[in-house]
Amino acid sequence: MTSPRMALFILVFLGVLFAGCDENVFTPKAPFEQEIAVFAVMDATTDLQVVRLETTYDAESTTPDTPINKKRVDTASVLVVSRGLRYVFHDTLISGAGVQRRIWIHRGMILKPGATYTLRVRVPGFSEVTGSFVMPNRPFLDVGSTIYGMGRRAVEIGTGGTSITAPAKGYYFRLFISGEKLVDGRVVAERREIPVSVAKQSGKDVLVYPDVSRRKSVIFPTDLIARVRAKMESDGFSNMKAIVKGYTLEVHFYNYFMVVRGFNDELTFRQDVPDMGNITNGVGVFGAMNADSLVMPLSQLLNN
Repeated sequence: MTSPRMALFILVFLGVLFAGCDENVFTPKAPFEQEIAVFAVMDATTDLQVVRLETTYDAESTTPDTPINKKRVDTASVLVVSRGLRYVFHDTLISGAGVQRRIWIHRGMILKPGATYTLRVRVPGFSEVTGSFVMPNRPFLDVGSTIYGMGRRAVEIGTGGTSITAPAKGYYFRLFISGEKLVDGRVVAERREIPVSVAKQSGKDVLVYPDVSRRKSVIFPTDLIARVRAKMESDGFSNMKAIVKGYTLEVHFYNYFMVVRGFNDELTFRQDVPDMGNITNGVGVFGAMNADSLVMPLSQLLNN
């Protein structure tokens, strides 16, 4: 049995609770402030560097992918500076999926390992947006043979050294077999990627390929290389070669890639939408990647 004093306390508590709810309805959504969103990854493997600009947008909590009053960025000053050099980016239009988008491009930008690059973006009505990175060194690919597991032979591909002045945080290694065959009287070239393992999913084999990680080397089982070679031979390809590619990611691009990408397993999923980056007065990323590649006879790879 509830005492009169306890009953009075409950009534007063409920009255205060509901009064508070009427005046200050709780919402996890903060007041919206529009910002400039930047996506710019400088790539040493190409002559063309691209900066993409958007504005952040407001949305209802129940429909986060439906913008409210989203604005396009049509006018901007985009500049990258490094060691006294100034790279002025110019805008152009590209088309895709029936939509035209404006991007800012520069050709011939010199990307030197160890150099600091600073982005400066000015959009009318917004504060100046900035970001910086240190250009990573290329991975200096190293290819060798190894034994792992229960005496299983493999090819190990990794970086031949590390740099203190131009460090990388992430690495990405890929291995391909390229071949040629005649089709209707002309030579057709094709390359196929080598997996690192085979997983079972619903009773079927699923090929697993390398991914971006902190590891400085990747192991490719020799039997999987031989399997891809045999399939290409049965498809009529000859003159086969091994193509090795390696990429280094500087810290900001690597962090952004891993956060936006989500977790590295198939069971965990994100409920948040992170906006981590290195952009001041905005969101997004200004980062870089470098690369190295090797081409060798397939027999040399397998007998390394």
